[in-house]
Amino acid sequence: MEIQYRTDGISTQNPHTNDFLESVFFHGNGYIGARGFPCEDQSQRPHQKGLYMAGVFDELKPGITDIVNTPNFLGLTVKVEDQDLHNASKSAFCQQLSFRDGVLAREYVASFGQKHIKIRLSRFFSLADVHTTVIRLEVTPLDFEGELTVLAALDATSCNLPIQDDQVKKNTETVRYVETVDSSLLEDGGLLVYKTRVTRITIAQAFCLKLSDNVQVLSRQNQVSEQGLDYMLTFRGRAQETYVIDKIITVYTSRDIHTHQIKDMVLNHLSLNGDKGYDRLLKENEAAWARRWETSDVVISGDERAQCAIRYTIFQLIANNASQDSAVSIGARGLTHARYKGCYFWDTEIFMLPFYIYTNPEAAKNLLLYRYHTLDAAREHAKKMTAAGARYPWMTSYDGSEQCESWDIGACEVHITADVVYGMDHYIRATGDTQFLLDQAAEVYLETARFWESRFTYDQRSDHYNMLFVKGPDEYCGATQNNTYTNMLAVYNLTLALETLKFLEAQHKEVHERLISKLGLKTDELLRWEDIIQKAVIPYDKEKDLYLQDETFMLLEPLDVARIKSDNIPLYHRICFDRLQRYRVIKQADLILLVALFPQKFTQAQKKAIWDFYEPITLHDSTLSYGIHALIAAQLGLKEKAWNYFCKSLYLDLDNIMENTGSEGLHLAALGASWQALFFGFAGLSLEDGMPKAAPNLPDNWSELRFTFLFQGKQWRFEAKRDENGSMTAGTVFVDQ
Repeated sequence: MEIQYRTDGISTQNPHTNDFLESVFFHGNGYIGARGFPCEDQSQRPHQKGLYMAGVFDELKPGITDIVNTPNFLGLTVKVEDQDLHNASKSAFCQQLSFRDGVLAREYVASFGQKHIKIRLSRFFSLADVHTTVIRLEVTPLDFEGELTVLAALDATSCNLPIQDDQVKKNTETVRYVETVDSSLLEDGGLLVYKTRVTRITIAQAFCLKLSDNVQVLSRQNQVSEQGLDYMLTFRGRAQETYVIDKIITVYTSRDIHTHQIKDMVLNHLSLNGDKGYDRLLKENEAAWARRWETSDVVISGDERAQCAIRYTIFQLIANNASQDSAVSIGARGLTHARYKGCYFWDTEIFMLPFYIYTNPEAAKNLLLYRYHTLDAAREHAKKMTAAGARYPWMTSYDGSEQCESWDIGACEVHITADVVYGMDHYIRATGDTQFLLDQAAEVYLETARFWESRFTYDQRSDHYNMLFVKGPDEYCGATQNNTYTNMLAVYNLTLALETLKFLEAQHKEVHERLISKLGLKTDELLRWEDIIQKAVIPYDKEKDLYLQDETFMLLEPLDVARIKSDNIPLYHRICFDRLQRYRVIKQADLILLVALFPQKFTQAQKKAIWDFYEPITLHDSTLSYGIHALIAAQLGLKEKAWNYFCKSLYLDLDNIMENTGSEGLHLAALGASWQALFFGFAGLSLEDGMPKAAPNLPDNWSELRFTFLFQGKQWRFEAKRDENGSMTAGTVFVDQ
């Protein structure tokens, strides 16, 4: 359960290679995480050494925020008679990331002329105690005796390189969001306290060093400057003897505790962790990961590479989720990069949330509570857009405010509002958490229903309701009308609101009366909702039994996809985005995604018609697309298509398929879509009727697939395998005792 990178020698001169490795070797605990940059790297690239914390944002400019690349506390290195490890030649290099416990380890031999020293660095962000990070440096002089100097640092120079929303534009200007406001030199370490410039979030970092008994310190020195805090100790090393230096780090922010208490909290916590030491902290972390793997692991027999990749997928979905924090969501790149300024999209509810619903319902609930906590911001956004009720922004910051600076997408991709509602309903149906419906979701359903009523336009001549000036998931369609995905989701949202009111009136009258009073709901509103449900336009070609993506799609100019696109690089890098919106091509799954969300609403013939028409003209210029196509292809029995799309989704980052993993970080929605392709596609799990059922369709090279999942408060187990003749046996689902 690990990924490795090995070489007999490693270059420090290729930033593209390093960027890629630093993305794929990301690790964290959801509260905080770091790209896989070396602890011993003292080069000046402060915007590339990414260390991000959930919910820590600052303003890039008035009204526009950015996730903060927080000060780097991971610095730990050793010098051989004042010669730096980073500049040494290296051999026998191995780096590995363990999925079992989240430990990132680097091992190599560094050469300084005729002197050689073996280095091993191991670090982890504790899943048992999210405020704790631990690094172990093991140093072995191989063929010399001499002075060694250990340098442990808190680097305050970290900064951001904000990336334009327009993906073809590049930026070269960095921004520093934090300032140092306090410092303390400790006997065996140090503490720095920072504040973000505008949001005034306080961040406190402290560390202490613990040494093996054979480290006989000759001198100690520490200092604080504008660049941060350095702590150095010197000792004499002997050949073939290993010396161990542990750096134990504690981090808190004012999101966790009042600012005036933060310094004492960090120091007290650090003292407790220092007493525990590396080995005990590691065991606690291992136990926490073991508990998560109990409900998350997937076992694939017959395909070692896919087995490793799906566990990598699961590991990263856990490592990027602040599972205990109901005030944050997960950005499009999680904590792996500042792409999209760390903002939250529909990616969470549609692509990632199912993984958490079926493996860690508490984490799923907290992701949805973030949407409830930002309901007032959604109401305010609706007002700004001259609409009623609550409209969730397309690109959301920590406070729920709209961050999208592209007018057409920000204004037109309104389906996000119903996507949030879909996520809440999915969670409630899968968990049976009626209390969440009573306390939070019902209010969201009603306020978003009000938005949809105001967003539809009534046409008196046809007695129908139209959705005008709208974009569906396919962002290449231009600003169109009556996008089927959006309209169906809006009708579903309205229907759910009415059904919820009836349920509350029948079984929870107090909640019903409270919401009617709080929201001022009137009978004529509910009648209009019913009218829209009956009369909303859903574009459909009866002769072909084919749902149309929207009412203008067939007017667009056809494009020969096979001729124009021969690789996986998005076409907007070669064709102007404006021109792409006038071609009859699709950026990412639109109606095919709708089939995945509502499989019971379509006949098998309709599903096949949608696939046959839309799949050949889909460019997959978004990483959201491959996994959903794999899911539907598997359900349709299109084994070769399902496998090819699954591989593109599963290995998207590991194989750098779109050539942007290094420069933009991991694609969290693609990870979630890969998991769904396996869960709902290859396993064929169906949960619509309240009882899990399976119709597996495994890839030919898989001899077995099994995993556990949580449903309706019980732990279930899925198993499917092939017999001795290679034939599929029926998949079984049963309560795991």
